[in-house]
Amino acid sequence: MLKFRQATLIADGKPFPLTPGKINSFDNFYIDFQQHTSENTKKWSVFLHTKQPLSVKKISVEFDLSASAFNSITTNGWQSDSPSHRYPVQARMPAGTDLVPGDGAFRFLPSGTNLFHSWSRMLLHGNVEDVLAGSLNESTGFTHFIFDATTEVLTVQKDLGAEGLEFRHSFPLLDFGIITGEEKEILEHYIRTLELPPVQKHKTWIWSTAGISDRKIVEHLTGQLKQSGLPFSGIMLDDGWATVGDWISGQILPAADIAAHARKCGLDTYVSVSPFLADVKSKTAAQHPDWLLKNGKGQPLKFTDHAGNQSFILDPYHPGVRDSLSGFFHIAVEKWQVNGFYLDHLHLVCAATPPDKTRGQVMSDTLDFLRQLTARRTTIVAQVPPGSALGKFNTIAIPEPHTVRAIRTALSMQDFRGLGYTLSSKNGP
Repeated sequence: MLKFRQATLIADGKPFPLTPGKINSFDNFYIDFQQHTSENTKKWSVFLHTKQPLSVKKISVEFDLSASAFNSITTNGWQSDSPSHRYPVQARMPAGTDLVPGDGAFRFLPSGTNLFHSWSRMLLHGNVEDVLAGSLNESTGFTHFIFDATTEVLTVQKDLGAEGLEFRHSFPLLDFGIITGEEKEILEHYIRTLELPPVQKHKTWIWSTAGISDRKIVEHLTGQLKQSGLPFSGIMLDDGWATVGDWISGQILPAADIAAHARKCGLDTYVSVSPFLADVKSKTAAQHPDWLLKNGKGQPLKFTDHAGNQSFILDPYHPGVRDSLSGFFHIAVEKWQVNGFYLDHLHLVCAATPPDKTRGQVMSDTLDFLRQLTARRTTIVAQVPPGSALGKFNTIAIPEPHTVRAIRTALSMQDFRGLGYTLSSKNGP
C-alpha cells in the first residue's frame, strides 16, 4: 500500500535526488538518509552534513499511496486553535481552513480537489487498516504532510519558510514515522514512539460578564462557587485582568489580593498571560520599541485578537524581553503565590524568524525558555503547535468546538480533566 517514490533536496538552486539507506555524497555536502523498520512502523531520517554554507530551499520525501485504500483523511491544523478536520478522500480541502488569525505566515499552502495537507501528523482512515504519518521531531522545524489523492502521492517535507534557509553546519532535516494498523492502536503507538509523558487535555470554560470586580470575585469564591458542589479546584484570571504587556504595572484586577482570597477558600489561582504580546497603548511598547518583533522591512508586527484589540508581538530572543518576563514570573510565584499559568498566543513568535532558524526552532526555543520560568507551577499552553509543546508541557488548551475525535488524534487517548472556574473582566469569545 505504501511504497517509497523519491526524495529530493533543492539546494543552491539545484535539485539533488536522494537514495534511502545510504549516505548520499555531493561536492560540498552529504546527506545521511536512513530508513528503519520495526513492528508496524517505518522511521525515516534525513540528516544534512555540509562543508560550507548551503542554501536549502526544500527537502521532500514522496511515497506512492493508493487512494482507493482509504475512505477519509484527518488533517491537523498548525497550532492548537487551528481547526482539524476529517474529509472524505474525494473532497476539496478549502484554502486556509487549518489557519486562524495570526497564522498568516503559512498562506502559501496548497489547496485543491483531492489535495490535503496537515501539520505534524496526518491520519488516513482505511477500508482495511489505517495509516498515521507523524513527525518524530518538531524542534528543528515544522513537518508538513501533503496527500494528493489524484496522483496518489504522499509528500513529507520540512517547513523552511517561503525562501528557504542557509545552513552552515550539520542539521537534521527530517525525522518522521509511518505507522499502520487500527486507529486507536497506532495513535497509542505514536505517543509511545515519541516517549511522551501522559497528556492532560483541557477543559470547560465558564465565562463571566464584563466589568467584574474584586468584590464580585470574592462573592463567587465564598458563595456560588463553594456552594455549587461542583468539583472546581481553582480560579483563573483571564483576558483583561491587566493591560497586555504591563502585567505588573497595568493590573485592572489585583492578582495578589485575589490569590490571597482564593487560598483562604481553599482554591488555587491561575493567571492568564500572553508573554510575547504588548498592547499598542501599553507602557512596555512605548518605552521599549526595540523589544518589538519586526518584519524584513523593519516594521513592528501586530496581532489583532477576536475582540479587535491590537498588540505588538515581542521578540522572544531580545534580552530585555526575557529579563522582563523572568521578573514577572518571579513576582507572580514568590510574591503573589499563584499556583499556575495559562500561556496564550504562543504561536505568534513564529511571525518573523532570525535568518539562521526555522519557525519550528523559534517555537522550540521559546517553549524551552518558558518551561524554565514556570517549572515549579502548573502551566497550560494555548495557541501553540502541539507537536512542539508535547513533552515540554503536559497540558495543552484546545477550544471546545474541536471534536473529541480531533483532540484524540492530535494528542492521546486520555480522558478530559477539568481545571477550574474562569473569571474574566471581559466577555468570552
